[in-house]
Amino acid sequence: MESSSPQAMCYRQAALAVLKGDLSTRDALQACLAHLGHDGALHLDDNELGDRILGELFWKGDFGPVAACIKLCESAPLPDIVHGKVHFLDDQATANQSQVDQLLSIFLAATSESARLEDLQSLPGSEIMGSALFRQALIITAISINNLNLAKELTYDATLPLPPDEQQCVFKMHISPFSTRHRVPECLLVPLINAGWLQASPEYLGQAACSEDAAYGIALFEALQNGGVDLYSNPIYGEALLRAAVTTSQPELVEYLRARFPLPLTDDMVIQAVEARNAGGVEMLRYLLDHNLDVNHLRSDDILGSDPRDRAERDYAAGTGPMPISETKTALHAAAAKGNHEAMAYLLERGADKKLKDGLGHTAQDIAEARGLVEALELLKRD
Repeated sequence: MESSSPQAMCYRQAALAVLKGDLSTRDALQACLAHLGHDGALHLDDNELGDRILGELFWKGDFGPVAACIKLCESAPLPDIVHGKVHFLDDQATANQSQVDQLLSIFLAATSESARLEDLQSLPGSEIMGSALFRQALIITAISINNLNLAKELTYDATLPLPPDEQQCVFKMHISPFSTRHRVPECLLVPLINAGWLQASPEYLGQAACSEDAAYGIALFEALQNGGVDLYSNPIYGEALLRAAVTTSQPELVEYLRARFPLPLTDDMVIQAVEARNAGGVEMLRYLLDHNLDVNHLRSDDILGSDPRDRAERDYAAGTGPMPISETKTALHAAAAKGNHEAMAYLLERGADKKLKDGLGHTAQDIAEARGLVEALELLKRD
């Protein structure tokens, strides 16, 4: 009968036990890393075809991808220190127990929410981070506990090795959740793309345009273009990206895009800058209004098109309440509907007319009153 001790568990069992809360992360790491030792700790499940077991592991909770990455390390060469310099053996070598213990210490350190790269580098055996597959496993470990500071240090670090083969790189494997934009933290896109670990793809353009860090958004645009993404390959990119950038608090992103696309700023952008925000947006409003856009622009009902899918999304974004929101509105109406008193105060300061009515005959005060937005009402009732 197979032992139930951590050392005797297969990858799948370990990941499932963590998911159910029956096994600690420490014991799960010990069980997975034991496969790299002389004893191998192999089970029938571990000998399944790679894609099948990896495909299962990737989707077994937060620890599953860590287990998958450790399994990939079975083919990784181990470091050998000769005359004080680190060399990696040409062929995969089985780790001795001392190396397995060192690996466990390094991976355990990576599971600390406060761990930093220097903490890992100070541990015996840290040379293993020069291996692409082991570095990958540590990056995924950091992501799994949301220690993005460590994940960034592991990817931005100058010692980041060349990526694993495409069939072993979790950021490229089709069966891996990290090959999609939804699972890779935005803060890692630039270093991973620049280092060739992640394929540059147009699907990341929206994240660049919507970044609330202009410098990072621009760096992502640059990384994508350097990686082969053509900003001009699709005629809708320019307008769509500019509209997305207007909804951020980063005028520098708008400037970056306008330098690449001959598109004008429009009065409706004053509305777009606040209609999807519950707070803030003043920086973008200042930028737009300083470019002489109309603070009292009243949007016509079809300004954003009549596609029913677009309308459904806008209606959902507008929220539900006791008073319907008209598409014919000013920026002040839009800010009042969101209860965005910061934007409202700035719009009023720049000359927004409180008496203007939307397409349903409502003033901004009517909207705020119907929605019970106290702070917004106080602003609108001031002389």
